[in-house]
Amino acid sequence: MPSHLGIVEDARPEAYAVCCSGGGVRSAAFNLGALQGLARTPYLGLSRYVAAVSGGSYIAAAMAMVARTGKDGSDEELLREQAPFAPGSPEEQYLRNRSNYMAPGAGGKVRLALRVLVGLLVNFLLILSFLAVVGAVLALLYRWIFPGLVHGRTPSDPGQSCITRTESSGCDFTANVTLWLYLPAILLGGGGLLCIAASIVVRLRERRREFWETWGVRLLGAAVGVAVLLVAFPLLVEVARDLGGKANETTTEGKPPPNIVGGVGLTSIVGILLTALLQLRARVDEPARVLQDLGRARRAWRSLSAGLRVVLAYVVAAIAGPLALLVFLTAFVSASLSHNGFAHWSLVVGCAVVCTGISVCLDVTSWSLHPFYRRRLCTAFALRRVKDDHAPIGRAAERDFDKHPCIFDAQPADWPTLLVCAAANVSDCGATPPGRGVTSFTFSAHTIGGPLVGAMSMEDYARGTQPRRNDLTLPAAVAMSGAALSPSMGKMTRWPLRFVMGLANVRLGVWVPNPRRVATERMHGRLHGRRSPYPKPGARYLVREMLGLNHLGRKYIYVTDGGHYENLGLVEVLRRGCTRVFCFDASGGESFATLGDAVALARSELQVNIVIDPSPLVPKGERSLADSDTVVGRIEYPDGQVGTLVYSRTVMTAAAPWDVHAYHEADGKFPHNPTADQLYTDQKFEAYRALGLTAAANAARLMKDGSAYLGPQSSLIAPGAIGAPAKSNGNNHRPAVLERVHGTVTALFTAR
Repeated sequence: MPSHLGIVEDARPEAYAVCCSGGGVRSAAFNLGALQGLARTPYLGLSRYVAAVSGGSYIAAAMAMVARTGKDGSDEELLREQAPFAPGSPEEQYLRNRSNYMAPGAGGKVRLALRVLVGLLVNFLLILSFLAVVGAVLALLYRWIFPGLVHGRTPSDPGQSCITRTESSGCDFTANVTLWLYLPAILLGGGGLLCIAASIVVRLRERRREFWETWGVRLLGAAVGVAVLLVAFPLLVEVARDLGGKANETTTEGKPPPNIVGGVGLTSIVGILLTALLQLRARVDEPARVLQDLGRARRAWRSLSAGLRVVLAYVVAAIAGPLALLVFLTAFVSASLSHNGFAHWSLVVGCAVVCTGISVCLDVTSWSLHPFYRRRLCTAFALRRVKDDHAPIGRAAERDFDKHPCIFDAQPADWPTLLVCAAANVSDCGATPPGRGVTSFTFSAHTIGGPLVGAMSMEDYARGTQPRRNDLTLPAAVAMSGAALSPSMGKMTRWPLRFVMGLANVRLGVWVPNPRRVATERMHGRLHGRRSPYPKPGARYLVREMLGLNHLGRKYIYVTDGGHYENLGLVEVLRRGCTRVFCFDASGGESFATLGDAVALARSELQVNIVIDPSPLVPKGERSLADSDTVVGRIEYPDGQVGTLVYSRTVMTAAAPWDVHAYHEADGKFPHNPTADQLYTDQKFEAYRALGLTAAANAARLMKDGSAYLGPQSSLIAPGAIGAPAKSNGNNHRPAVLERVHGTVTALFTAR
């Protein structure tokens, strides 16, 4: 794999490769059939790589784990009798029985709900404890600079707030706020003058102009920050305390109203607005009215256009998270101003201890959804075949979760190199093209990383990041490759939802040590000390998730679903120079956006051109049948090397098995069931597997005479134009050994 650190994994020209797309259990079932079909041919054994994404990596990794023999692996004698995951094998039946692995049975659904709630509780406990400490610190500051904010309203003058009274009445809050306005005004003026001067001064060196502009922007930002801290937020606290006091007066006639936390007032306002929006005017004793209003609100929502609904949902999501934190912070500041006793400050110290304890003792990944997701994947896919007196071909058993070896120890010697394709999120301006915000990140037995974040030997990486060894097991890599729901999702990131997803602990991504940093520190000999520089990512990385701060130079990088970069795994095998590629696409949907994105990426990043016509795969007619489930394309490398791409897709054709047609009639969404559906029945699982088996047979037949598709170079790009393939120098013929292998494969199929 080429990277800025040099060539780490050599490209293998003329190599065969198999790509298994993402798509959850749908893809796992389809690619199971596809790999079973290829296993009946010589092609799987000839393949150099199996590149897998998300759901495709589920089954590709499962096959590799079963194929691994030796200590804590499968029994070698049993594998001689029946190949891993062959039809009717113990592991295939084991997987069928657990195709609803995410939440099996009522107990599984309860465990899933409890895990989500526990993670949410820890997340909020950390955030609220931190806000409580910040609120106490701000309250100490405001006690010093705004004494009137502490006094608030008095019994002798209950009708006025601290804002409307003067210093003579015992409250100097307004005067102090006016005084502190001078500081942001000075910063604002200084920043504005620097920006104006940098714009209008003609005889000014470019470096000095840039220096003035930079510091002008910094002063403007500082002015805004100071204005919020010393003016806007204290006024908000006072308004909230005043609203709380007035609300309390109506229920405590004749009694001095205590200082009510400002969050009560703000929360009440938000609740009133939501109630008005939903038009829930009914009382508790009128449940029918409640149902009617809910139905009316639902109909009104559905009457809106799809675009308007998305915009409204994004606006609400973008406001909800920051508003919730603002309410809590206001409440904590108001409480600290109202209470100055031992009990209150003991509570603040307790919050500080809780916040520090979670940050120091727990990994930010430990309470995310990743560990649960990884364990659930293991229950269905992390298998080995062992002897059983009651079964002549043995039985499938789950591997010991605590004894999973690192990836370089899990790769079978006689198995294609497994590439688990994930994505590293990047927020650095100019590091990635606009609209992507992500780069390739792969795990294999030999290398880890990608061309932008840096790639290095997996064994060296594991030695340098010893405390993070649990993140380097094959199940962990597969879980990262399938981390579809995360605050940052590359090209699929929705920034209005990012903050709320982080706040609500909807996090499947993982912070892993940055290979760029690990390689640099290893080069300088800093990884051999007693204390590793990679103990655990602390709570500040949760803030980075919520804000989308994913910088290339940081100690940790944020790794998520491979589909956030490219959902087929095709670009990764092209990066390694493969020229005979099987690509099985179960990414879902009827469009070819996934294939188009892979073709565009290959052209822009690798200067590899792919010529393919997927129109035979388009469903037609009343029965939505396609002419074919497989098409052949042409790969053109910039050095003149050419190759064959055989692309198969989850589509219904007339040649599909009869039982698959029957299931298609019963399930109108098949074969494009949504990826969010991860609880499969045996009928649905078998329908996708049979579809993949048929596609593999067609793909092998088309690859058999692949040389027929290696004709003249495509004329879609004119010779000499930008991006055009370089002219061949006449030395790009296949090596004699590979020519003989290709001839042997053709002869085998001809004999059949």
